[in-house]
Amino acid sequence: MSSWQECVDDHLIGTVSPREGAAIASGFTDNEKIFKEGIDANSRKYLVVHANESSIYGKAGTRGICCVKTTQAILVGVYEPPVVPGAAAAHVEKVADYLIDMGY
Repeated sequence: MSSWQECVDDHLIGTVSPREGAAIASGFTDNEKIFKEGIDANSRKYLVVHANESSIYGKAGTRGICCVKTTQAILVGVYEPPVVPGAAAAHVEKVADYLIDMGY
């Protein structure tokens, strides 16, 4: 099993640019702006369909993005068919809940 740091290094670092990450982070406090502007991630524009202080969901055709804030991190999950939005959101939320329970 990989360590948490290996997981971060191999799968998370560099997948969202600093500009994209900052825009997503600000969306948790400025829902109106993120609904208006959408989310840019990995050279794709997502229409925001849900945003509150803990989660943001977006769609781009049949693809989507789920962003969930924990105490110390923001998880960003992207999906495409055959994954459906509800399943993707459930998985990202489950990982976020685990991290929150662990103090992250």
